[in-house]
Amino acid sequence: VAFETVRRWVQALERVYYVYAVPPFSRRIQRSLKREAKYYFWDWSEVRDPAARFENLVLSHFRKACDVWSDFGHGRFELRYLRDKQKREVDVAILRDGEPWCLAEVKRSELTVSPSLVRFAEQLGCERAVQIVESDGIHHRTRVGGRIIQVASAAEIFRHLP
Repeated sequence: VAFETVRRWVQALERVYYVYAVPPFSRRIQRSLKREAKYYFWDWSEVRDPAARFENLVLSHFRKACDVWSDFGHGRFELRYLRDKQKREVDVAILRDGEPWCLAEVKRSELTVSPSLVRFAEQLGCERAVQIVESDGIHHRTRVGGRIIQVASAAEIFRHLP
């Protein structure tokens, strides 16, 4: 299939609100990906794989929060992700006025803090970092290096979002 054909189909799916793109954040990240966007469904229930469905659910909530915060005039919020050429990745990077404001890694059940989350939080100097898990009733803070990383259930995080 020609690249241009795929690009047009993806654009058509975006125009009818079937999918949305989350571009990478590459500034201040060595050897980062610069062009490759990730796509998520607006209706996350369409995803069959439970782990991918949970990630899509969380990203949809963060997308909505970024839109609401921007519309209310709290700044210009953008939803991005982080990934470098060594395949270290963080699922969510919320930018406020172009600067990293919050990082989040989405895991279904992993309570051990992701090394990629710690690495990117330190590299970007981001004060807010959280690992979101699907299990209910989880909310604790872990000190990793010089950073405090929160591990919390999605229900705990969603309570604080608009």
